[in-house]
Amino acid sequence: MSSSDFQSNYRRPSEDETRLLTAIFDLDGNSQFDDAYVKALRVKEMNDGGMGSLTLLQPDVDANAERKFGSALRGVDFKDSDGMHISASINLDSNGVPFELDLFKGDFSPLIKTPHKFTPEKIIDADEK
Repeated sequence: MSSSDFQSNYRRPSEDETRLLTAIFDLDGNSQFDDAYVKALRVKEMNDGGMGSLTLLQPDVDANAERKFGSALRGVDFKDSDGMHISASINLDSNGVPFELDLFKGDFSPLIKTPHKFTPEKIIDADEK
């Protein structure tokens, strides 16, 4: 499979995914991961049972490159509209480049709804505006 074939499996993040990525990057406070950075990202759904985890790809990163976990950014927690707790964080590779949006839902069921806002101080309900 060529690099272009592999990269064609990636897409732009949805509005909800963009909002979640931006919230986590904002909590981190690293200006390198600004709105332009998020808009340039491409994503691919991970095989996690529909919980919403994504592989992240930047334009200057080879999609075929082997990337290994290095660390995680501070994440956000929220409740899905079914009341189940979700933890979301961004994993960085060994070079400090974001490579996964990791979502974990307490009962492993698919993500229903992403909140419209995130606050680090409390867990937000998905239906809260």
